[in-house]
Amino acid sequence: MRSGICLVGKRFAKSNKPLLPNTYDSSKPISDILALHVVILYGYAMSKPFPYGEFYWLTADEVQRFNSDNIFPDSDIGYVLEVVLEIPSSQHERQNDWPMAPEHLAITYEMLSSHSKQLCTKFNLTNTLTGKKTNTQLFFFPKKELHNLSKPKILSRTQVNIEQNS
Repeated sequence: MRSGICLVGKRFAKSNKPLLPNTYDSSKPISDILALHVVILYGYAMSKPFPYGEFYWLTADEVQRFNSDNIFPDSDIGYVLEVVLEIPSSQHERQNDWPMAPEHLAITYEMLSSHSKQLCTKFNLTNTLTGKKTNTQLFFFPKKELHNLSKPKILSRTQVNIEQNS
């Protein structure tokens, strides 16, 4: 089984390089901005072996002997792991833009912040919370992040109205 993050965006980044004398600050560490453009992710994933049968749970003994270092990308046998992650609070901010374990999560109205609930009411979005949403934030991030899930719907509704009025 495969999936991935297609975009990891950051609102602001500033490089600090000696080659940029107008903005270089020698008291700060040297930093770069990296942008990668990768195409045909779906085609690449579909060209790889795909799981189709013979699924089973490992025995307790097999789980004890399991070593992820012995799993190779071209192996005929693959694994789906259910894990409990404990990420130190010192790493939360560092991992904010590149989540360590994105998950599919059904967002309910009760999970939204009060600001998000107000936006749902204002833009009549309360019935759009059905189905699974990709939540790239882990639960250790405060509810302040959940309001971002409603922004694309608000933006798309706003754009539709603009297009209809022009």
